[in-house]
Amino acid sequence: NTKKMNKIIIGFFALSISVIGVFAQHDIGPRLVMDVDYIDYGKVRQGSNPYRTFTIKNIGVQPLLIKSIRSSCGCLVGTGPTEPILPGMSAEFKVRYDTQRVGPFTKVITLTTNEKIELHTLDVKGNVIPLPSGNTTPVLIRPNN
Repeated sequence: NTKKMNKIIIGFFALSISVIGVFAQHDIGPRLVMDVDYIDYGKVRQGSNPYRTFTIKNIGVQPLLIKSIRSSCGCLVGTGPTEPILPGMSAEFKVRYDTQRVGPFTKVITLTTNEKIELHTLDVKGNVIPLPSGNTTPVLIRPNN
């Protein structure tokens, strides 16, 4: 009887673990995935288009909330949705770098969410090339008559 009781207890324990595992897999809450690993401006001219976009998707089972969007400096600003992103839905984010700042840059955007792992970072890099010095406006020169 003791052997039979041990088998029953072991069987019940194994069944309990597998049931808990099934419920844990389905209760993942919100889950953010990005369509990019980083944003690369490449080489851009001073004063050129400062905006880039990326998309995030909620592949979880509960609404995803973006609590905050922060950057590593004031020269980089991120904007995104203020409403919850429902399960299976996507949202677009905009990043704006100050392209008046000449030279190479590497900055970071940080999204804080309502997920178990709250922080998500995205590297933003590029190189702003200065405008040519001097007057770049064409001038019409006419010979004297």
